[in-house]
Amino acid sequence: MYNILLKNHFEKISVTCNNDLEECTRGQWISERWREEKSVRLSSSSFKEILCRRLSSSANLVKRLLYGSRLTTKAMRYGLANEEIARKSYSSKYSIDVKDCGLFVDPENPYLCTSPDGLIRSDGLLEIKCPYSAKNSKNLKEFCASNKKYGLTIHDDGSIHLPSTHKFYYQIQGQLNITNRQWCDLFLWCGDDTLTIRVKRDKHFWNNNLPKLKQFYFNLILTEILDPRVRRNMPFLKLKL
Repeated sequence: MYNILLKNHFEKISVTCNNDLEECTRGQWISERWREEKSVRLSSSSFKEILCRRLSSSANLVKRLLYGSRLTTKAMRYGLANEEIARKSYSSKYSIDVKDCGLFVDPENPYLCTSPDGLIRSDGLLEIKCPYSAKNSKNLKEFCASNKKYGLTIHDDGSIHLPSTHKFYYQIQGQLNITNRQWCDLFLWCGDDTLTIRVKRDKHFWNNNLPKLKQFYFNLILTEILDPRVRRNMPFLKLKL
């Protein structure tokens, strides 16, 4: 029975792995299809949390990913409200068109998905961040230097680096490898100032982490999708990886 459910599930998520899905999910947050397709996959925005979790927290993470609340925080609302403004700011600053996009699904691993903030030419992506904690900042470099928790590295020459341990790095590498693109501009916006960090595709990083994502999905997420225990008020099946 389980093998039949498994086969049906993968037939379903593989069928939706095409350009039509990306096109009909543009608008992302306002698209119900986007929510539905994303809910049965691992999204790149969660890759850092999945890959760096404590084993003891696996059950709670699965519950949150599958059944978490749709409530938004002030920071999320601020980011959503300013995303389009930031996109236009990037486009104007670099005199380049940014194409809107929806949900991308990895054709080889259809349980993985990503939603970049824009497509640039044939090989680039745009990822926008509007940090709520920097909304009153006049200088983003000073903000990054004085807010170590934000996690960006400021070099002596003033350049800014995104460490490979940062959650944004995990997210962007997922975006690049799922969409098969080569670079992404991480664009920080606060109204009065902007910062751009170019992140290149890291195939070694991806190849090292892909098996761990697969293991998490098949051993934990898929178990709950095919045999939901939480909805039946049953103890969550805590499988060890």
